[in-house]
Amino acid sequence: MSIQRTTASILSAVATFAIATSPAFAQLASTGADASPILSCFYECKPGPDIQGQSTYRQVTTLPVVNNGRANEIADVNFLDGNQNVIATTQLDLPARDVDELAVCNTIEAITGAAPPRAGVIHIGSLEATLGQRVSGVFSWIKNVNGKFFADQPEPFDGRVTGVAKSQCTYVATPEVNTPALMVADGQSAPSGPPILVEDTEDTPNDPLPDLLPVADSFTSSYCRIDPAGAGLEVEIRNQGAAPTGPTTTHVTFPGSGVIESISTPGLAAGASSTAIVPFPFGCFAPNCTFVIEADEADVEVESDEVNNVESDFCLG
Repeated sequence: MSIQRTTASILSAVATFAIATSPAFAQLASTGADASPILSCFYECKPGPDIQGQSTYRQVTTLPVVNNGRANEIADVNFLDGNQNVIATTQLDLPARDVDELAVCNTIEAITGAAPPRAGVIHIGSLEATLGQRVSGVFSWIKNVNGKFFADQPEPFDGRVTGVAKSQCTYVATPEVNTPALMVADGQSAPSGPPILVEDTEDTPNDPLPDLLPVADSFTSSYCRIDPAGAGLEVEIRNQGAAPTGPTTTHVTFPGSGVIESISTPGLAAGASSTAIVPFPFGCFAPNCTFVIEADEADVEVESDEVNNVESDFCLG
């Protein structure tokens, strides 16, 4: 995610959360200021005096992050210094309808082994988002806390709080960041580590959940399963979870041909599967035919694992 500078135009076009069909959203989306796979948030880690040999902060930022969607999300988080250099990366696991709060300064210090910058920018992205979408179901806001806090304590309210300020994160303009894949490139050379959370509200569900995924050939481990009659690609979707699903939609995309086939997958009991044949589009083998299979494309099912819904492969020409 090679992200350059957050311009004044982005700040002036703070996310209004207008629905995509409204004229206001259409106007903002056309300028690239409000439709983006990446959120940008400011942070501050202002040092305070040493107290009996222990370092303190006089201002810290925590970052509440919410998943408003019905599906589990993995949010990629990149920490940048004041010159927009990525210095550390982490990921947040956000179950459906979940809110977590990230201790920014402590996380940066734990990952880098050094004191965090006094101020910088955080980029939050999701690989589930696509160009023209906001960050899937993930939203965030900035909470700056003033006072006197020991640097080894991530919960600022354990210290002496004198003030709290909250503000919104903004969407990075699409002309600068036009694909969530850039989130990966952005932190490739930066150290990565687990986040330090002030609040972690993830609840392990008591109810069993389904888990839909494409099924590879048991002998070759390849998803290129050609129908014995030569009619096309054999696509099998299995529910390996512990609960049944309702009807879902499976998408098979052939990127080289620009063709997307939609399959109606019936409701599946735990352990059951459904198979369909998808014809290869004309000219797909050039020389190989690449495809992507995505179970539950519309995210109608809350699953125990949302990451394994998508698999890509190719058939040799």
